[in-house]
Order: sequence, then structure tokens, then C-alpha cells
Amino acid sequence: MSSLYALLVGINSYRAPDLSRLFGCLNDVGRVEQLLDARFGSGSETRPLTLLNEQATRAAVVSAFREHLGQAGPGDTALFWFSGHGSLSRLPPELWHREPSGWCQTLVCHDSRADGTETPDLLDCELRVLISEVAARGAHVAVVLDSCHSAGATRTGPGADPQTDEVIRIAPVAPRWAEPAPRPPALESLLPELVGATNDAALGGNRDVGPDQADADHVALTACRDDQQAYETGPWNRRNGIFTLGLLDAIERLGPGATYRELMVAARCAVENARDRQVPTLYPADHDIVDQPFLGGVSRAPASALVMRYKRGSWEINAGSIHGIEAAAGEDVRVAVHLESPVREARVTRVRTELSVVEPLGWTPDIGRQYDVVLSRVPMPAVTVAVGGTSRDDPETARAVIDALRSAGPDGSPSPHLRLVPLDDPEKTPDLRVSTDGCRIRVHSFDGGPLTDDLTRADVHTAVARLEHIARWRTIRNLANRVSRLAGAVKIEVVVAEPGEISAPRDRAPAKPGDDGAVLLTYARAGDGWVPPMVFIRLRNTSDRPLYCVLLDLTDRHAVHPHLFPGRIIAPRNCGVAFDGGLVAFQLPEDRAVEPGAETRDYLQLLVSEEEFPATSFHLGALGTQRAVERSPSRSGSFTGILDQLGMTALHREAVRPPAAAPDWASSVLTVRTRVPEIS
Repeated sequence: MSSLYALLVGINSYRAPDLSRLFGCLNDVGRVEQLLDARFGSGSETRPLTLLNEQATRAAVVSAFREHLGQAGPGDTALFWFSGHGSLSRLPPELWHREPSGWCQTLVCHDSRADGTETPDLLDCELRVLISEVAARGAHVAVVLDSCHSAGATRTGPGADPQTDEVIRIAPVAPRWAEPAPRPPALESLLPELVGATNDAALGGNRDVGPDQADADHVALTACRDDQQAYETGPWNRRNGIFTLGLLDAIERLGPGATYRELMVAARCAVENARDRQVPTLYPADHDIVDQPFLGGVSRAPASALVMRYKRGSWEINAGSIHGIEAAAGEDVRVAVHLESPVREARVTRVRTELSVVEPLGWTPDIGRQYDVVLSRVPMPAVTVAVGGTSRDDPETARAVIDALRSAGPDGSPSPHLRLVPLDDPEKTPDLRVSTDGCRIRVHSFDGGPLTDDLTRADVHTAVARLEHIARWRTIRNLANRVSRLAGAVKIEVVVAEPGEISAPRDRAPAKPGDDGAVLLTYARAGDGWVPPMVFIRLRNTSDRPLYCVLLDLTDRHAVHPHLFPGRIIAPRNCGVAFDGGLVAFQLPEDRAVEPGAETRDYLQLLVSEEEFPATSFHLGALGTQRAVERSPSRSGSFTGILDQLGMTALHREAVRPPAAAPDWASSVLTVRTRVPEIS
């Protein structure tokens, strides 16, 4: 029988005199204990351990993690809940590559920073070590942190009614924030496992730039982003964390089948309606683990990637200009509630970097509910395709492809990703071309190079799905803000690793692009085989402001992976490093032979913004793989994010500089060629 191991930590009072007293953390833990008892009972399969105030020393928390949660095995669930102060700390110089902001996030234990001791906070990288140890035993690990700066502390349904919910009616009164630690901790005071392996490469080996990474080892629900504060609210004797209240309310209202993703959508709505600049965060944002029910179960894909919700007087959707939404003059962009009849739509009225404001058309939504929506009207697609048109093409096969494209959208409408044009279009050379000679269907690039294998007329819908896939990839590749003030603010640097090197160097010169603008990496001969090139990827912020950065890997198999640098703030004049400073292997795809002359290309696309945005919306599997099979919002199966539902046609068409107060964003691309050299 599976068991639930829970470690619940609540700290109101601290030994260090300069750490302010809190009043809601013990109340948080009490409410969680009630939840676990109500849901799981007090049988032998539920094994909670609670540490309060002076019980929750740094040593006690580490010990309980290993000795209590460490008992969880395959099929079990391990829950770590922390309510208390969160803070920041500089890292020892040996660990610089772990935090692009220059600061690590910490959990402040009862004896942290106490007079006469050198006891540090519990650092985020230490918490990741502890989580990994528990997850390695096969347990499902869930972490909930109601503390300041909590989003960075672990990572390698209806909403609250603002008219009735307790979270909204009671004003927040105190942050769960402590001043940053006055100095970096001594390296020897940290967990020995961290000191002995100073980056993730040493803990888990190097990682490949292209394919998806291994399964996430935990899910984390955190009260705020890593640059924000978390607040508690209520009278002093009945205080709770705002996030705890919102999350527990969502758990109660949505029931035991609610997934982590659904609970966090509801909790975030409640918290953001209660408090400025406190945005609850879910990790990982794009993985099946967050689509499991709370504390484990069978994953189920979300109904829609787009969510419409009410926030402080207006309705908004979770996609903006950086995702491809544009509301240009004379163009009508709309969303519709998913799978509801009659159709209820909302019009996009204002587009920001990370979200868009919408106006319901002819109906009044319930402000206490979030709505799954799909894009129902978009501007003309940016990717054009010509089908047939030469004497070699079979007319009947070409007509079958054209008919399929004209009915590939929702309810038999034309594909939202592609626009049909004649082969000899006088205004624009088509982006893609479909040949049908010999009754075979093949997709070509504009210069004639084949992009797919041959398909038959019976595979016409597969051909259209691959066309749409390529169109989505191309539109992400071409995403640009031509009038951005942030152009060139952050540089992509590829640094070739030296033999035996496992930690990213801070300042060694990067590889220089060639005359074609691409960085060339080569395999090395090793005996009778070949070794792929190993590098570090730095993102260097050359500006005087903190910037939010995401690094995408667009492969020549038309895949898009956001895992290299999935979204962090990089401090002014500082560096972020892919994979937390770990080694990155550039290598040929598995279906491509490693032989002299073989080559592959990766397009490293950097998105830079003044505001945070979800990177997982850009995920796209390789062309022709199971993950890349076309999915409409009404079908079950895998889920590739917001951009699967968007026409992604909102590249900036007019060079109009945005107002000074608008959040700015920019995009740049560095091409990396990886080849196997000829044997001399």
C-alpha cells in the first residue's frame, strides 16, 4: 500500500534577534494538518512529521528530509511544506554559475544567522540536493513554499471571488521576508554533497542540447516569484499566508481530482486579486507531473493552454505579444470558451508582453471562475504555402491537399497557421511549397530543399499536420520586435569546455561565429568512435537593468525546446548559464549516422523581456514524432502549449515604437553548426 510522508515546517519565531516575528506560519501548518487528516485520515499510510519554531533548526530540517521523507519509496508520496521567512544570499564564488541574478533564494530556519553561530539559511541549491535524494528512491515529491523569493528555491478551475472570498476582504499586513544574509556562507558550512559536486553536471552528467530532458523529479507550488515577497494576512491571532489560504481554498473547492496546474491557476487568481506583485509560481510548468492530482495520481492533459481570468477590474488571457498575439488596427483577434455551446467569445483589446486584455462580447462571465479558451479569430497567417502548380504535379493529389488545408481549422475552417497562395504569387515568394508529382506529397522550403519524406494521397491529413507544424516552427524562429530598445542587451556566448572541466567559466572568451554568422562545433575522434563537442552556454546581460531571459533551442528537425534556460532574471552586467552551469552536449539526432561530413544545426533563440512570461508555451516536438502529432484543443493526448492554439501570426508589421511605459521585449538568434569532420 502506498504511503504519504509529510514534513510540515512552520516558523513564527526566530533565534536571531533581527529576524522579525511572524504570526501565520503555525496557523498554515495547522490547516495543512487538518487537510491531510480529512483527505487521508490518520491510518498507517499517512505519516506526518511537524517541526514548529525552535524545532525547525537547519540541522533538524535537513535530518527530517533525509530520515523521514527519505523513507518514501516507489508509489509513495513525499510532501514538504514550509511556511516562514524566505530571503536571499550571495553564493560562495565556487557556485557563481547557479544564480544569474547574483543571489540565491533561501529558507530561513529557526537558528539561521543566530548570534555566536555560523549557521546559514537553507540554500535553494541545497534544497534541490535533498529533493533529488528523495526522488531518486522512486517517490512522488511535492513541495509547497509560502515564503518570500520562493519560486527559485527548488527548480533545476474556479478562482477566488473578489466579492466574497476571505483572501480578498482582509488586507495583507506583513511580508514573510528577511534581509539578505550579510555575507556568503562558508563553503564548508553547506551540504557536503553540494560542495563535492559544484554543478548539476557533476551530480547527473552532461545534458544534450536537443532532446527533452529526463522526467522532472518533483513539483513545486510557491507563493511568489524569486524576486518578490510573500505576505500573510488577517488579525494577529488568526493570520495565514495569502498563498496558503488561496491554495487550500482551491483544494477544498475543486476536490481531490484537481491537478497541480488547476489548483495553481485558482490560487494565483486569488492571490493576485489580493496583492500587487505576489505571483504564485508552478514548477515545472511544462511536464506531465503538474497534470497529476494533488499529491499524486494519473496525469491528465489540460483542456486548453489559454486561460481567461478576471483580475482587478478586467479580463485577461495568459498570452501576449511575445507569444504571437497581435491586435493591429483593423484586425479582430478573439477567443472563445472551450467546448461550450452557444459560443461565447471575447475580443482582444490590448496586448502586453506576457498577457492580453480581453472584452467579453454579449455575455457576462462569472468573476469567480477561470475559463479555458481557444483562439477563435486571428489575423491572416504569416506563413504562406503553394500547392502543386507545375507540369510535374498531379492535379488530383494537389486538390486533395488544398481541400484538407481549407478544412484543417476548428469546425472545418481553414488552417489558422497557413495561407494558400499560388506558386507564381507576384507579391511574395511562398514560404513553403508542396509538390505532388507521381501522386507523392512532399513539403519543400522556399529554396526547394525537401523538409519531409514522401507521403501518399491517403496521408493527406498527415501532410497538412506536418505543414502546420513547420509553420509554427518558422513563426517562432521569425518572432521579432523590430523596434525594441532591448536589442543586443543580452549576448549568447558559446564557450567550448576544456578537458575535465565541469563548471562554467565566468569570463573566458566564447567561440567566434564564422563568416556565415554561425558557431561551428566539431566532433572529436576517440579511438574508433566520435565524441560530441561539449560546451557551456552563457547569457551575458550587458545592460544596466535586470532582464528576464529565456533561451530556446530550435533544431533542424523542427523541434523547439525551452529547457536550456527556461526563464530567469539576469542581473545587470551579470551572466546566466544554461543548465545551471552544467555541460551541454551538441550532437547529431539519434536517427542520423555519426560519420564524416554529417552535420546538424541548432538555432539558439534568446527572448529578453522587462516582464516575466511563460517559456513552456514555445515547446514543440520534433517533426514526425508522437509529441509533434497535430492536436486540436478538443482532442486528448499530449499538450504543446499556447502556441499550438495560436496562429502565431503577430510579428510586428509596423515599425511603431511602443510607449515608454510599455514593457519591452526583444529576440535574437545564434546558429550553431555541429559537424563530424572528414578523416584526413
